[in-house]
Amino acid sequence: LLSGSINNDMLGIVLSFAAILYALRWYQNPTRKSILLLALWIGLSMMAKSSGILAAPAVAFLFLRKFLKAKDSRLIFWKQFGLFLAVSIPLGLWWSIYCKIRFGMPIGAVTGLQPDNPQYLGHDSPIQRLFGMDWHHLSVFENWNWQDGVFEYNLWIALLKTALFDEAELFVSGPGLIFSQMLFGVNALLAAGMLLCIILSVVYAWRKKAPIKTCQAGFRPFTLFFTVLFVTYLLFYIGFCFREPYACTQNFRYIVPTLLPTAAAQGAVLKHNRLQPSQKSKVLTWTITLLSTAFCILSAFVYLLAGCSTAL
Repeated sequence: LLSGSINNDMLGIVLSFAAILYALRWYQNPTRKSILLLALWIGLSMMAKSSGILAAPAVAFLFLRKFLKAKDSRLIFWKQFGLFLAVSIPLGLWWSIYCKIRFGMPIGAVTGLQPDNPQYLGHDSPIQRLFGMDWHHLSVFENWNWQDGVFEYNLWIALLKTALFDEAELFVSGPGLIFSQMLFGVNALLAAGMLLCIILSVVYAWRKKAPIKTCQAGFRPFTLFFTVLFVTYLLFYIGFCFREPYACTQNFRYIVPTLLPTAAAQGAVLKHNRLQPSQKSKVLTWTITLLSTAFCILSAFVYLLAGCSTAL
């Protein structure tokens, strides 16, 4: 669904993915070419969408770790960091600075809605936004429904809804609705499993237990890199939802790059469980495998049915 969006979302996402990839490549092989490509991708991602800067804290973590480890070649890294800033800052900020000078538009400005808009959620308390459950809202699988006056206010439920169905009402009855309900439930369980995998991968990294010995050197920094990336996007999402308390700000499209840390954590945990099997690890492995398989099958049914119904 997101790939069909005619806006800057997909461009910003693909450029952020490229920046993350080249951050890892630079850490493995810190050449001038790799850091220039990293600067290019992160600068372009910021130009496409200001949220592209959210990859910066994780990249800065890799920079700092590499710098502290290289006691005899720090001058080389100072030069590389200078090149990075010289390329990424002009690319990432020139448009915002131009709009500030030319039109007086604040840097990082967001098009505002008014509190009288039906999407306004400012009347809900932070406790409700974070932990409140409304079973009527769970009965529909769109983030909001103007006709029925349903506007999802729970940040986490909204993520699960928009990750699968964006803001669309794909089905109102029939097999499509049944498969959508099943997919929503499987996705919720899978998301819980992914969070568990992130926690376990951090524990493995802290204890220096790489899934395989050959990746020991890179496992800990890469795990911490992905953890910083995940936490940065998650904190941004929470802050954004409270700063702009409208239903439309509760959308998974703002934190799509969190898919990378969750996928990496799942892979690390499954690899660890396969090489060091135990009763508990087998249960976790089979649970994640079955949920992932069910997710793929149900996704195929839901989106094929949605496409067929649209074509008809």
